[in-house]
Amino acid sequence: MKNLLLLLILSFFSAQSFAGSCPDGSEPLKSISADGTYFVYSCSESNDGENSKSENLELIDELIKNKKITILAASDVSKEYIENTKKWLDLAVKTWFNKGSSEASNYYYPIVVTIVNKSTTAARELETELCKEIDENRYSSHLCGRYLVDYVATSDGSISSNRMNDGVHLMILGVGRRSDSDDLGDTVLHEAFHIYQLSHVTAKDRDMSEKKLGSRSGSHNRKVPWWMEGTAVYMSYRLYDQQPGSRNNFLKSEMGCNIGHRCGNSEKSIEKYFNTGSKLNNIDFGKNRMLGYRMGSWFVAYLFDQVGEEKIFEFYKGLDNLGFEESFEKHFGKNYLDYIEEFEVFINQKPAQLIKILPS
Repeated sequence: MKNLLLLLILSFFSAQSFAGSCPDGSEPLKSISADGTYFVYSCSESNDGENSKSENLELIDELIKNKKITILAASDVSKEYIENTKKWLDLAVKTWFNKGSSEASNYYYPIVVTIVNKSTTAARELETELCKEIDENRYSSHLCGRYLVDYVATSDGSISSNRMNDGVHLMILGVGRRSDSDDLGDTVLHEAFHIYQLSHVTAKDRDMSEKKLGSRSGSHNRKVPWWMEGTAVYMSYRLYDQQPGSRNNFLKSEMGCNIGHRCGNSEKSIEKYFNTGSKLNNIDFGKNRMLGYRMGSWFVAYLFDQVGEEKIFEFYKGLDNLGFEESFEKHFGKNYLDYIEEFEVFINQKPAQLIKILPS
């Protein structure tokens, strides 16, 4: 009983000691201690006397301070992963969110980011903290306690909510199986672009929302990844590639890998695509789902080579009013099915020739 009382007192003073801001004006980051008995509040580390503002993260710090973005990390997640998450979210907000429609700007936030590493115990403790966050802010209760442990094993990323119905964009990041050189850049940007996409459709009806987003653009009624995922893949690769210090020749390397070009034992996606006998918009989330991601990213690269990258933002601005098919044709110049036919002619070339359309 005495130990419990002492723990409560220490937890109280731990929280009180960080009631204010960090020296750089940002909010302290909250995580769960290694033994799961209290919360750890910490400020960003300085570097040679410079604080986190040297990274020019004032915007993301302000969003965290105003509770528009909340980052919850398991106790075994390093500060470096947390800071990298902030860095790439900051870039996404500055680059993409400012290009959305005025209506969409009402729906970019709130965002709750959860980060798990290798410990299932720490992930379960984080689930408890996430459930508190959900309850306190009256987000949909079905988001509580169903997701985080799975990401310990997969190290995937996702947006696991619908802002229009759930009241929040829930981003989940797993980092346990990532290499030391992985700074989370393309992963965080990928998921952030999904937030950009989702915020441009206000329909609460799930089927209507998915139709407007292009997720039900096949001749069947199943969800398909080619447009939503293909666009997020390409946009995240492209933006990451443009940043100083990004992995060398990242865009061309990753896009090449998507079609098995100079990428070890990577799947020959072009050959496999034609062997399926399915059009790109008909590949669903079944056994060939990753083919939809990879070939979808190349479709977007081809589309941008034809019309320019900025057209994608015009497309999304018109999406809620026009719907997928009409907005696509208006802003890209022709029906998406016609573009897929043209894409199949284009993609049936040697990879070295395809790579030439990618920006340097």
